[in-house]
Amino acid sequence: MNMKKLIMVCLAVTALVAALELSNLLPHLAAAVLFLGAGCIVAYLLALGEQRRNSINELNFISQAEHSLTNCPPRLVLNRLQEAIKKGTGADKVYFSAQLPSAEAGVNDEWDEQMITTVDALVRERQAAFIWPNPDDSQLAALFDLSEVKELMALPVKNGDELMGVLYIGSDSPIRLDQKQDMVGRLTLCAANAIIRHRLCETEEAHTTAVIKALINAVDAQQPFFAGHSERVAAAAVLIAGRLNLAPGEALALKYSALLHDAGKIRAGEGEQAGMEHPQQGAALLPEDEFFLPIKEAILSHHERYDGKGYPQGLIRNDIPFLARIITVADVYDALVRLCPEEERLTHARAVQTIKKATGTLFDPLVVVAFEEVAAEINAFYQNN
Repeated sequence: MNMKKLIMVCLAVTALVAALELSNLLPHLAAAVLFLGAGCIVAYLLALGEQRRNSINELNFISQAEHSLTNCPPRLVLNRLQEAIKKGTGADKVYFSAQLPSAEAGVNDEWDEQMITTVDALVRERQAAFIWPNPDDSQLAALFDLSEVKELMALPVKNGDELMGVLYIGSDSPIRLDQKQDMVGRLTLCAANAIIRHRLCETEEAHTTAVIKALINAVDAQQPFFAGHSERVAAAAVLIAGRLNLAPGEALALKYSALLHDAGKIRAGEGEQAGMEHPQQGAALLPEDEFFLPIKEAILSHHERYDGKGYPQGLIRNDIPFLARIITVADVYDALVRLCPEEERLTHARAVQTIKKATGTLFDPLVVVAFEEVAAEINAFYQNN
């Protein structure tokens, strides 16, 4: 029995007892009043406890949903928001539009286009939430009569004064969406903030990448033979890493370290010994900071071998930083198909076979497997670059 039914039973029993006492009229009037008062107090306490539990459950739900929205990949923010709102409100449909819904977007299969277009215009004009049913918008009743939607909430998703889009929440049955406006508003604001943060991070990453590429161009100016090498290695390494489930921070560190893996050549000078020192020289270019630590380690170790016969430290197997093990495969592939003298270059297929044969000696077997899985994509990139 749920709490609402329990409270109703409590009140009914109390009323029944009071009626029985009143059946003997005045002699038992005081007892009836006492029974009735006690029953009302018990019902009130039960209702208060239920309300408190509901509030706690809703706060816990909002907290978990906000954590999920804040920490998910950018492409999943709106999907997570839709899932959270459906679960939190019981709504049948949740739709986010950065522009007016259209037949191509598939909205017409679920909602009346004229109704949504009208609501969209109202939300954009008012810059405030729209909730139906609403007595103040009774002139819209004819539009909603054409649709199966019994309740609808539309909220503006904003970045300061910029309207990013409109969030629509609909239900084919009464669920009192008006009582969920605060919760939906909080989750929508959290999602908007997550999108904004991701945009800022993407902008910052683009600026950082541009600076790194400027440094690479300086290296290439000294050794034109290597022009494009670092960018190709970075592209191949990122494709390989896509099969290895790297965390977002690791993936970014891999991209930067692959771009910078030969940056030390700008300081290493000429000759075989100088060339073997470029990993240390490259790592030394970066500051001693926690953010740069995995990048420095990958640059320092990208010439280590899985069997321990590499340089500069002779690291073996899992002692070699994982990002460096990825870069090593991408670096050798580029050397085989591009950096070798033209008459010695291998075809893509032969380069793949050569790398497979060196599994367990030069290369980490796990990385080689990932490399094989994306070999066709790597080849396609090389064909176009």
